[in-house]
Amino acid sequence: TVRQDSHRLGQSLADLQHRVVQVIRGSTTEVDRREYPRYTIQQPARLRLTGQPEILVHVIDMSEGGARLTSNAAAPLGLIGWLEIAGVGFALPIEIVVATPQSEGCTISVRFTFDDQQSRAFAGTPARLTAGRVGQAVAA
Repeated sequence: TVRQDSHRLGQSLADLQHRVVQVIRGSTTEVDRREYPRYTIQQPARLRLTGQPEILVHVIDMSEGGARLTSNAAAPLGLIGWLEIAGVGFALPIEIVVATPQSEGCTISVRFTFDDQQSRAFAGTPARLTAGRVGQAVAA
């Protein structure tokens, strides 16, 4: 059917995008692309997107600038909202910058859209959430 073909095309495009990104990243290993180190968080959270029902997500890793999540639900690219993680103390304003369909669910990358006050309040949070854990910083 057209719907199935459309779904397969969407998956193929997402796979192609992922492969292109991997090739580019692999060819620029000498360049540190990230402004902040990422930390493995591995904890559940809630994603509240404007005009959408709440999505339960799992935070894979996080930096001062954003986070990588997994979810059983799709999340539309470009939407804004809030990420609520236990231990942070306030909802983190986010924008979805990558949403990659997987065989079961979706991998979602968000960037934090803090104002100055929120940025100061959040400073050091990824490291604090992983305090006492061994090997929590992850490579770019």
